[in-house]
Amino acid sequence: MLALGLYYFTFVFLRQILIDLVAFQGDLILGRETLPTWLGIKKSSILAYGLAAVTSVIIITSVICYGMYIYLIFLIPMAYYAILMTKIEKTDYLISLMYEFIIDANFIFFLILFMVS
Repeated sequence: MLALGLYYFTFVFLRQILIDLVAFQGDLILGRETLPTWLGIKKSSILAYGLAAVTSVIIITSVICYGMYIYLIFLIPMAYYAILMTKIEKTDYLISLMYEFIIDANFIFFLILFMVS
């Protein structure tokens, strides 16, 4: 249960960091205090990658311990967010509606994975 709770926390945390990265310039202009404006893009990305890595290790360990290898499929959405974060960090401009749609499309992908497993 702890591993599953950590997985959902990380999933929501990565989504929120991605949304904050997309809206970074607007947050700076409006004076909103989000994690990327407070820590900076680089440090908040390192925090997100670290949390994703720790969660992945815990999930992999739990799956191997219980022998339920089908649940390794749940690491795909986490990898999707990590790849998307890398792509967003490399853009010169961070504001884009396309990225907001791509971020939320992962929920549909996660639901399909859940139904398949």
